[in-house]
Amino acid sequence: MVSRRTEVPAEIKQERLFYLDWLRVLAVLAVFYFHTLRPFDFTEWHVKNTQQSLVATILLFFFSQWGMALFFVLSGAASWFALRSRSGRQFLRERSLRLLVPLLAGFLLFSPLQAYLEALNHGSFAGSFLQFVPWFFEHMQISWHAPWISYPYHLWFLEFLWLYTVIALPLFLFLRGAAGSRVIDTLASWCSRPGVIFLFIIPLVLIRVTLGAAFPGEHDWAEVVYYLTFFVYGYLLFSRPCFVDAIRRQGWIALGIGILCFMLIGATYAAGYLETWASSPSYTPGALLYQLLLSIYAWAWIVFVFACGIRWLNFNTKRLSEANEAVLPFYVLQQPAIIAIAFYVVEWDIGVGLKWLIISTLALALILVLYELLIRRFNGMRWLFGMKLRPRRPREDMEKGGLHLQG
Repeated sequence: MVSRRTEVPAEIKQERLFYLDWLRVLAVLAVFYFHTLRPFDFTEWHVKNTQQSLVATILLFFFSQWGMALFFVLSGAASWFALRSRSGRQFLRERSLRLLVPLLAGFLLFSPLQAYLEALNHGSFAGSFLQFVPWFFEHMQISWHAPWISYPYHLWFLEFLWLYTVIALPLFLFLRGAAGSRVIDTLASWCSRPGVIFLFIIPLVLIRVTLGAAFPGEHDWAEVVYYLTFFVYGYLLFSRPCFVDAIRRQGWIALGIGILCFMLIGATYAAGYLETWASSPSYTPGALLYQLLLSIYAWAWIVFVFACGIRWLNFNTKRLSEANEAVLPFYVLQQPAIIAIAFYVVEWDIGVGLKWLIISTLALALILVLYELLIRRFNGMRWLFGMKLRPRRPREDMEKGGLHLQG
């Protein structure tokens, strides 16, 4: 007889957590608006406006430190729910199809175009697109350092997610078993105590302070390990109600911690230290303090966002299922649409605010039109963009159904 301690709790078995769907949809929409601001911030990006904005830079920094981490927590949670009804082999096969197919399709369809517009905007290429395509593939370089992952541009997220699925699957299968369930039960019991949910910060800090200076580049190995930790956290946090209760009860504390960290980071910027610590990570006390603040900041905001979702977003609507279905195609389309429109708009002689409004409005309209007319309706395109196929209804089946009803 299986011990009740090792079973999946009944309330999690039966209840769909709609707030996870809402947070997934809202997170993708936030990434879209995040990218619409990238032409105007102080950092480098694929298409840049001549005039930059401090407001855009602050907004982007606020979201960038925890936004993608939120995606990986949500993906880890989805893995927990998927593995309740699938074997490890089924889970890996399903995830491979739904991640690698849109990754390859998106890379081939959109990466050369994005790279071409980037090269034109930065003045590093002057030929036609047909001349650029072979140049793009000829100059791809694979090395030990992970930034080569950036060749698919924003689709690096799908690469990371598939890699994490492969790496973490043995751990997830162990945690699904009797011994692993006891481990999760022990962690859940600890997290029922006030403040213990914030101890999840410790591994994040250790990763950033040990690997951050050795692998400082974007999407390098420090970031790979860092986001893998969030992915595993997502699997754990939604496996037992105790974790969810701890997040809900301590959400306001997390908000206070997040605001405090944001203010401290702002103070380092005002004092002139932040730019050095961010651009040249090292093992100096100041740089390590910055990594500590970023780790606390990221986890605090994630706890607060989930607490808000648990409190106010656990409801269902017809639009939610439709929006949730569109999440992956929307993510694949959003950055190419933004870059294609921003490439022209940044050349116009108008203010930053009006340029942003035009870019965000036109890009959103373009994405929705492409999704509705070219992707959602056709199973071949749905498969390419990682969506479930629509069931077919042959005429003969409908006729048989009609005869059966008549009888």
